Amino acid sequence: MLTNKASSLKINSAKGTQGYFDEKTQTFLWVSACLLGLAIFLGDGMGSLTSKVFLLASTLFAAIAPWKIDSKIFESFIRVFLVALLILMFALPVTRIPGYYLQSTSQSEIPYWLGLRSLAATAGILCWFHTGRSAKALFSACCAVLFLAGFWTLRASPHPAIDVFSFFEAASSELSKGGNPYGILMPNIYGPNTNLYAPDLLQGDSLKFGFPYPLTTLLAGWLGNLLFPDYRFAFLALYVLAAFFLGLQGEVEKKIALLALFFPRLEFIFEQGWSDGLSGALFLGTATLSTRIPGAILAGLWISSKQYLIPFVLPWMSLYQQEKMRSVVCLSTVGLLYFLPLFSEPQAYFWSTFGLQIVQPFRPDSLSYLFGPLYLLTAGVFLWFLGLFFRIKNILKERKLTPHSALEIVFWLLWAFFIFNKQAFANYYFSLYLLTLFTAGAFLSRKGRA
Repeated sequence: MLTNKASSLKINSAKGTQGYFDEKTQTFLWVSACLLGLAIFLGDGMGSLTSKVFLLASTLFAAIAPWKIDSKIFESFIRVFLVALLILMFALPVTRIPGYYLQSTSQSEIPYWLGLRSLAATAGILCWFHTGRSAKALFSACCAVLFLAGFWTLRASPHPAIDVFSFFEAASSELSKGGNPYGILMPNIYGPNTNLYAPDLLQGDSLKFGFPYPLTTLLAGWLGNLLFPDYRFAFLALYVLAAFFLGLQGEVEKKIALLALFFPRLEFIFEQGWSDGLSGALFLGTATLSTRIPGAILAGLWISSKQYLIPFVLPWMSLYQQEKMRSVVCLSTVGLLYFLPLFSEPQAYFWSTFGLQIVQPFRPDSLSYLFGPLYLLTAGVFLWFLGLFFRIKNILKERKLTPHSALEIVFWLLWAFFIFNKQAFANYYFSLYLLTLFTAGAFLSRKGRA
């Protein structure tokens, strides 16, 4: 009988694990995550040809991860390839400034950030290959130094000229006054001639929609603006803290947390103020506490933080037969947070959070195979269907839709949603990157007491 204290992420353990999550599969998916991270780094989430090639390579490794390969030589080569990618992932961030909107007065302090990043990279690489107390000390140092690097970046970029940041400011101000952020007009900081929004959404200096994110994100941003200089500091602190607690649970967890912390453009994600930083923190927290009731609550918060995460209710519905309490708690949290805004201006809420996404224009500059060479689109479609084949094959082998299989299918559907999206940028792929690290959510497949 499994103990209550067993970590839900002991993927290496043969007992109590469902699916095909052996060491080979982990390695393939971590290689996929590294290639995805490098694709984002090379173009900052924009659709350059080089980034699309790296994204295609990432899709290849994610697609064939379930494939059983008996060649020891090939598997050894992939492990060496992973080490090479890790060194790039840890070291490359120092070759580019961490944000787009750093104040000119901060330029003289760039060496301070470079020193922090270099120290973090050194500690991170050493931590990957060490175990025991030394590994924990190195890992703790990584978390502390990377937080300081992120904190410096946010201080050096106090007012990023990006719409998301202005949306959070306007929504927080309205909520503090007792108003409904979904029923107001968001500010248009790009001017009346911008092509970043559909023409019908423009109204001078305003946009014809309210706060465009779900209630979880609204409340977290509002609290972050109350307690910190701005909400980005709160999202960063939550993310690093969640990664820290995850990394202390075991060897596999430590490596996953390191990869989560060394996303090559981590500071950039938080500097831009995207809500995906919050989603990432909630996801790391979900994995850390996945066998307990608080983990189910965090799972509900995670699913209700971004609209495209709603399909992830399916795995928690499948979990009902095994662990009713965790399933009910998660689904209840999601339902409460999505339906609560309906009691005040439901039409404005639906339009701002869902309807708006339908009318948003296509963005040819995004990292998507809808735009670009036909041969990459064809290869992307083929590889995605190949990955779908392997995942359906696994379900047929088990003869039932287990929670793990359901999570795997939703993960792979989300992969298609991003690589064939009309506007997919760095923040979208940041969420996909984290999902890939967790081998499409194997943390859900272990049983523990709620």
